[in-house]
Amino acid sequence: MNPAFALLMVANVALADEGMWLPEQMPALAEQLTEHAVQIPARDLSDPKGPLLGAVVSLGHCTASFVSDEGLLLTNGHCVRSYLQYASSAEQDLVKDGFSAKDHADERWAGPSARVMITERMEDVTDQVLAGLPKRKGKQTDMERAITMARTKKAIVAQCEEDSGVRCEVASFFGGLSYRLVVKREIKDVRLVYVPPDEVVTFGGDVDNWQWPRHTGDFAFLRAYVGPDGMPASHSDENQPFRPAHSVSLSPVGISPGDSVLLAGYPARTWRYRTAAEIKDASLVRYPNGISLLNDLVRINRAHAAADDEAARRVGPFVFGLANARKNYQGMMSNFSSAHIVETKAQGENELMEWVRADRKRMKTYGADLKELMVVLDAERANAERDRLVRMLARYPTLLAASRTAVRLASEREKPDADRQEGFQERDVERLQNRFAQMEHTIYLPAERESLAAILDRVEALDRKQRVPPIDRWLKAAGGRERALDQLFENPKLAEPNERSALLEMSLSDLKKSNDPWVRLAVAMEEWIDDEQATRDAYEGAMARLRPQHMKALLEMRGGVVYSDANGTLRVSVGRVEGYSPQEAVSYAPQTTLDGMLAKNGAAPFVLPSSLVVQASSDEKNRWMDTELGSVPLNFLSTLDNTGGNSGSPTFDVEGRLVGLVFDRNSEAMAADWVFDPALTRSIHVDVRFIGWMLSEFPAEEPLIQELGLSVE
Repeated sequence: MNPAFALLMVANVALADEGMWLPEQMPALAEQLTEHAVQIPARDLSDPKGPLLGAVVSLGHCTASFVSDEGLLLTNGHCVRSYLQYASSAEQDLVKDGFSAKDHADERWAGPSARVMITERMEDVTDQVLAGLPKRKGKQTDMERAITMARTKKAIVAQCEEDSGVRCEVASFFGGLSYRLVVKREIKDVRLVYVPPDEVVTFGGDVDNWQWPRHTGDFAFLRAYVGPDGMPASHSDENQPFRPAHSVSLSPVGISPGDSVLLAGYPARTWRYRTAAEIKDASLVRYPNGISLLNDLVRINRAHAAADDEAARRVGPFVFGLANARKNYQGMMSNFSSAHIVETKAQGENELMEWVRADRKRMKTYGADLKELMVVLDAERANAERDRLVRMLARYPTLLAASRTAVRLASEREKPDADRQEGFQERDVERLQNRFAQMEHTIYLPAERESLAAILDRVEALDRKQRVPPIDRWLKAAGGRERALDQLFENPKLAEPNERSALLEMSLSDLKKSNDPWVRLAVAMEEWIDDEQATRDAYEGAMARLRPQHMKALLEMRGGVVYSDANGTLRVSVGRVEGYSPQEAVSYAPQTTLDGMLAKNGAAPFVLPSSLVVQASSDEKNRWMDTELGSVPLNFLSTLDNTGGNSGSPTFDVEGRLVGLVFDRNSEAMAADWVFDPALTRSIHVDVRFIGWMLSEFPAEEPLIQELGLSVE
């Protein structure tokens, strides 16, 4: 084990409910697990292939868990909106209506981009990643450092993926102090089994999003399929349900206030060890500017969705994501202000610097590097807003995203595979092809034209030194914005799927000769990005050199850090079912019920299917009721630590039975990605007993009920 990482295995008892822990750290938490009465051995929780964690998988954007030995997966309903969109048609909007398969043959393909990723192992490769780097400062430029490290990590991945059927990555932990090779089994055929109507999955809409009390039935079932030989395979009618090594059972009794619970999943990103300057930039620039743009994009796309059913089907999941991000940003801003997070971070940074300056040896070890870190971050912030807009234009509008992807792929193909950018190696081509195929179900050009105009408002408002030259030249050559937009959006050839897919086969020279306006703009933007690459490499290399020093100083001052920031890898959290008090004289209980949901039912966005209301109103007593609550439990709160990517993560009781699914966090704790407040930070879960009630009392198809071991009474 890398010596620096060994320090990080030390656990701090006071932080037991805070932290998204690496599985291998769980033995160090044995005492805390005992205090929580967890009956699962710590050694089992340390094994990604163990009886509990082996059932927990990543969907790439969310988490899911196997709940049967026939590949049945349970996750959040909001996590499968793009899958429902792919499986929908002009005659059938599955996002709105939900879906229930009659049997295996009736299950709908979730589309070419859907994946189930099963972690098989994580191993320390720190020494390998850092092996090619000089020990002495000044022997290598930061640009050379970035290139060397990228090449080394790609070589490690290439060797790992010689085993067909796995997807590998080298992930950074603890600010670059440690690196892990993460090996995942990749299942490529994913199908929809059961999803409630959207009125249930997103009950309360944007009004209740990120709020407590909450009354949302956010769950869905999928199934993973493999080839007849049991190995991962592309979608085919010949495929068979995957038989996982482990699956988890649904608890028939659920949880009660005060119960201890565990969470396992794939949290995406947190920034709890970032500097005060970075959080200040987020509060003053990143989030305010993001809210402004998201306001425009939500308004534009919602207007089109309201006016046209086809638009609604195509842009619906996109609008959901935009609105969710906007409310998250708004909550961040509110948290930053009310909790004085920027000031708290600045105070902590000052304490760190004072601690370093108080000792000559520490000054020699850390002083110059910490000072340089602040200088490098300050220089990077000058172009941060420009770079965020340029990254957005690599994802949206769709035809520009497709064109830029094709140009970048063609450019990278001219290099040896080991020297290509991550995401554009031969290992990535199939994923790019799948992404292009998925586009056919999401494009709605009238909304995209207005949205691009809104993005261009921000680009053209940038300071002259931060402008984007290829966009300026494009607008000038076209004779202004409207004419430029006309060139792009009036009968574009790339609106046809075969024209888009052909882009991925074209050489760079052929793309440069293209007269298509989308391709010409993409070529200009990617050439400019190439010109800027040395600057970006230098920044990445500086961060790989300086952030570990910042983290080491924090570790030494605090006496050890108990968890790494989230980075999309498998983590475990420990906590309790518990409410909170957001302000004086206000106290929130940790549970809501079906009765509370019915009480809210009325005007949009609080509208339930009439059949559900009738069933719930007539169902005075059933097996899913909680006698203390007098109703079917619906949602509950816990102190478990989570962030984006944890959506759909299974919540377990102390015996390892599934009692709920994470789907949100409370508004008072949105800034927990930056600073964790144990008094206010809460996870919001859908209760397994509501899932059971929906399936058996508001029935799903009988085969699913039998597969889960539920019987209709």
